[in-house]
Amino acid sequence: MSGVTSSTAGPVAAVVETAALPFVALSGADGQYLVAAASGPQVAVAARVPGTLLRGAGAANVPAGGTADLAILLAGGVASATISPSDGAANVAPDVPIEIASAVPLDPATATTANVKLHRGPSASDPEVPFRLVLSGSQRLLSVVPQAALAFSTSYTLQTSGLRGVVGEAVVASPATFTTRADTAPVYNPNALRFGFPDGRGIVTVAAPIGALPAGSTVLILNAGNGVVLSLTAGNDGSVTGELPASISDRLVVTVTDPQGDTTSFERSQFVDTATGRTAVGPGGGVVEGPGGLELRIPDGALDKGVVFTLDNSIPAEGEPSPDLGTGENGQALGHFGAAMRIESPYKPAFKKEVKLAFPLPDFSAVPEPQRPDRPESAFYYVYRRIDGPDGTAQAYEILDHAFVEGTGESAKVVMASPPFSGYMNSLGAIDPSGGIAASAANVVYLMWTYDALLPAVAQPGAVVGKVLRNKWDPRAVEPQYVPVEGALVTAVDDAGRPLSGTKTIARSQADGRFMLLEGQYRGGNMRLKFELGGEVRYATAYPAERLEWTRYDWGIFESTLKFYRLVATANASFPAAEPPPPPPVIQIQVMKLLEGGTRQDTNGLVVAGTPLVIGFNSSKDLAIRTASIQGVSYNAKGPLANDPSGFA
Repeated sequence: MSGVTSSTAGPVAAVVETAALPFVALSGADGQYLVAAASGPQVAVAARVPGTLLRGAGAANVPAGGTADLAILLAGGVASATISPSDGAANVAPDVPIEIASAVPLDPATATTANVKLHRGPSASDPEVPFRLVLSGSQRLLSVVPQAALAFSTSYTLQTSGLRGVVGEAVVASPATFTTRADTAPVYNPNALRFGFPDGRGIVTVAAPIGALPAGSTVLILNAGNGVVLSLTAGNDGSVTGELPASISDRLVVTVTDPQGDTTSFERSQFVDTATGRTAVGPGGGVVEGPGGLELRIPDGALDKGVVFTLDNSIPAEGEPSPDLGTGENGQALGHFGAAMRIESPYKPAFKKEVKLAFPLPDFSAVPEPQRPDRPESAFYYVYRRIDGPDGTAQAYEILDHAFVEGTGESAKVVMASPPFSGYMNSLGAIDPSGGIAASAANVVYLMWTYDALLPAVAQPGAVVGKVLRNKWDPRAVEPQYVPVEGALVTAVDDAGRPLSGTKTIARSQADGRFMLLEGQYRGGNMRLKFELGGEVRYATAYPAERLEWTRYDWGIFESTLKFYRLVATANASFPAAEPPPPPPVIQIQVMKLLEGGTRQDTNGLVVAGTPLVIGFNSSKDLAIRTASIQGVSYNAKGPLANDPSGFA
C-alpha cells in the first residue's frame, strides 16, 4: 500500500502500519509512505504521529502482487496541559515562576496573550494582570511573566483557551487559582549565629548549629570595621561555618537570604569564648549569658569599643547582710533572696545606654508555703548592687531598679524595668578612700523579692522621690538659678545621721538630678535624708506625698511608676554654689632673630645655629614673667616693657 499521510495543516511524517502484517513504514516530510500489506479486500491501515495525538486510519482492496493507493488523513485529539502553581495553592511566593506545561509541543502562533489570561481574583471577571509569554525551546513549556511583582496575600487565576499543538491538536488546561503568601519577614534567631573570640591572628570563627537556617540560605557578613565581606551558604542540615578577620570592637552587619528570596538583616557585635565563658561586646551591643539563665543585655550604642565580660552566679556568704525590704508584724524580714549575678570586667566599663539585667525565676519553694506567691507575677522584684568596703565585705546596697517577669513557662525571666531608676549604667561597686563610690572590676548584683497576698505585685518598701540641685554660680544673678546634680548619694538616716536600715541603702541622682530611693524602714510620715556629694553633705526632710498630689510634683516618668508603691514620700536637696576656679594664665612666647641694626625677624620655627635670638613674652595682666628656663639654662626676663618694637610686654 502507498499514499500520503497528512493533516489539516498539510503533509506530516507519520508511522504507518497494517493490521495483518508486523511491518511499519515511515512517511517522509512530504507524507509519502510505502508499507507491505497482505492482499485482500478492504485491508485496514493506520497512521500516527509519535508524541502527538494525531491519528488516522483507512482501508483499501490490495491485489496480489500489486499496490493499492490510499491517502490517510490524520486528525488530532485533545492534549492536556498543567498549570503551576496548581489550583488551590496557598502561601505562594510572589516571585514564583508561573508556567503552563503542555504534553505536546505548542504552536507558537497560538501562544499569545489573547489565549492566556491572568486575573487578580478568583474569576474571569476580575481585573487582568499585564504579563508577557516566553515559550521554551522544546515548545512544551510556556512561562507567564508578570510585568510587576504579584501582590502579597492576593488570589490570582490563570486561564487558557485556543492553545494548539504544532500539528493542530487542541491543548487544554484546567484553570488554576492560587493565593500569594502574606508579607511577613522571615524570623531568625540572631543568637543562633555565633562569633568566636579573635585568635592570635585576629581571625574570628563564625558558626550556626544544625537547623538554625533553612537549607540553602545565604549568610552575608560585612565587617563594618575593616570592610571584609564573608558569604556563607547553609548546608542541607541548616548549619554554617566560616572565618573572617575581626576585632571585638567591630560591628558585623549580617544579612540572611532564604531560598525564597526573603531577607532579614541584623547587626552583631558579640564574641563568645566557649572555652572560658568570656563574652566580648562591642559598639553594636549584645547579650552576655551566664549560668542558670543569667543575662547582661547591652543595647546598641552603649559602648564605644569592645569590652570583655564574665558572668557568674554569686551566692551571698553566710552571715552577709541583705538589702532591707522591711519587716513583718512577726519581726521577720519581708525580702527574700531570688538570685545573684557577679559581673566581672577588667575594663570597669561605663555605659552610654542602660544595660538590662535578666535573672531566672526565684526558687519560691525555698520559703514557707504561706509566703509563696500564687504565680510569679504576683511577687514584686528589686535589683540591688552590693557596694563593698576596703575589706571586700558589703557596706551598702544601691537600688538599681525594680523588675518584672518576662515570658512564660521555662523561658520566663525577671528583667530590670527602668526607667525611672537609673538602672545598670556603670561599674561602681566599691567605697574609695574619700568615702565616695569607685568603679570595680567585679560587681555583685542581687535580685530580691517580696509578696503580700493582700497587695499582690505591689512593693513593700516605701519610695522617696525628688531632685538634687546646685545653686548656679552667678554673682550678678538677682534670683538663684539651679542646675541638676548627678551622682549624689541619697540615704535615709535617723536624727543621729545613722542609716535607718541595718545595711545602708543608697540611691544615686541621675543626670537630670532626679532620684528614687527605696527604704524598707519607711512606715509613713516624715523621714530624714542625707545627701553626699564629693565630701559635701546636705540633709533634707522627706514628706508624705498622697496619690492625688502626685501631679503637682515635677516627677516626670517617675509618676507613672509609683502606682506599684503604697507609700511615697518626696524631698529635694540643694547644694550651695561653687565658685569656679580662675582660668589658667595665658602666656604667649615669640622667638625672634636679632639682625644688624637691632631689628628683629620671626624665626618661624627654624633658625641657623649660632644666630643671636631675642625671646619675648606676652602674658595676662595678673601674671609677671621673672625668669625663663631655656634648654635647662635659667635666664632673667626684662620688663615689664613699654613700646617694645616687637610688641613684647
